[in-house]
Amino acid sequence: MNNFRPKVNFPKTGIEVAADIIGIGALLLSLVFTLLNWGGIPQEIPAHFDFEGNVDRYGAKVELFILPIIAVALLILMQLVEKKPWLYNYPDRLNEENIVRFYTEGRKMMNFTKNLVNILFASISVQSVRIALGDIDSLSSGLLIGIIVAMVIVIFYGMIRMMKIKE
Repeated sequence: MNNFRPKVNFPKTGIEVAADIIGIGALLLSLVFTLLNWGGIPQEIPAHFDFEGNVDRYGAKVELFILPIIAVALLILMQLVEKKPWLYNYPDRLNEENIVRFYTEGRKMMNFTKNLVNILFASISVQSVRIALGDIDSLSSGLLIGIIVAMVIVIFYGMIRMMKIKE
């Protein structure tokens, strides 16, 4: 087993910065959307949904803040992990010549996954508010499945790119 894992710090790529702007922006916009609509939201709101996006439990409107709180906690945790690519798993062929490439690909996977999670939580939050307001009847399961599929694609794409890194 290769224990070669130096702590190397290097700046984010442009695509990582753009992904952060989109992901964190979506999360912030969903919170602003909730706050702007707060006065029109009834006291009892949809609080849980089945796999098809239909409401299967109602709760107090303050529960609309549960997802954003969880999303921010995940964002902080994933941001900390993203900054330490030497903690990720790499193949034994990791060495001084290819370390930056491996770390960059690993960090990109974490970054894109983190930001897709942000978009997923933002989407569910906005849709929950819209259901509470009576604008729509259920969550868009197609959108949610699409975001989850995108996460899987990001992970597999990153793994394939790492497999192509030479010794």
